[in-house]
Formats: sequence, C-alpha cells, structure tokens
Amino acid sequence: WRVEVNAGGASRVIATSPAFGLTNAVEIPQAATVTLSMRTSWLRTLVTLLQISLWAVVAWLSVPRRRRRRRRDSVAQFDAAITMGVPS
Repeated sequence: WRVEVNAGGASRVIATSPAFGLTNAVEIPQAATVTLSMRTSWLRTLVTLLQISLWAVVAWLSVPRRRRRRRRDSVAQFDAAITMGVPS
C-alpha cells in the first residue's frame, strides 16, 4: 500500500504501520488530500482470472447432465404438442 498526502502543494509519501495485527494504520498530521493506492503484479491478475474461470467450469459441471437433457426433451415435447393442435 502507498499513502500519498498532498498538503499545501507539497506531496509526500506517508509510511504505514501495522494495526490490530492484520491491517495498516496511517497517521496524518493535518487535514490534507490523501491518495491511497496499491500496485499489483500482472501475474496476480492472471491468477485471479484463472480462478474465476475454474469456478465457472465447476459450476457448469455441478448441474447434472441428465437434468439438462431432460429439460431439452420436455421443451421439445411441449413444442410438438403446441404445433399439433388440440381439437376444440
């Protein structure tokens, strides 16, 4: 993480310190405009996209194939019943 403070036209980077063992704390001495940024590697982005893709495959595979096929068959039967017509 990078914290940049812009006070009175001068910009400077403020150091972060650990807080609660898990988060970061920043002490800003006066009211100012603050920019918080995080730089990540392109590899992290690639791994995240790979993970999302794998979860999509798992979700698709979790739907039983019989159920997908059965639904297509029932729609086909319904369409056939509509096109044949029912005598009044």
